[in-house]
Amino acid sequence: MNLAVARAARKRTPGLSRAPAWRPFQLAFILLNLGALVDKTHDDREVVDLLFFPTGGGKTEAYLGLAAFTIAHRRLSASGVLGAGVAVIMRYTLRLLTLDS
Repeated sequence: MNLAVARAARKRTPGLSRAPAWRPFQLAFILLNLGALVDKTHDDREVVDLLFFPTGGGKTEAYLGLAAFTIAHRRLSASGVLGAGVAVIMRYTLRLLTLDS
């Protein structure tokens, strides 16, 4: 996740040389959510949390990693029509990005 975002950033800004690194938040967020993504009867599917981390905290990499996991898990665990279709819906408005910086 971090490597993919870093590669995209380097294409936009060639002089950017900071190596991608895991943040503790990212690892905790991903590990805490894997169970609910795999198990349809998991209790966490009824809970919605709102977290705030400042710009540069690794939020984008964390939710994109969970989205990629969800897509891959759905394609591998379901066959035919059940594995097709929309797996993730994202809404990331420019207004929210400009307010965060």
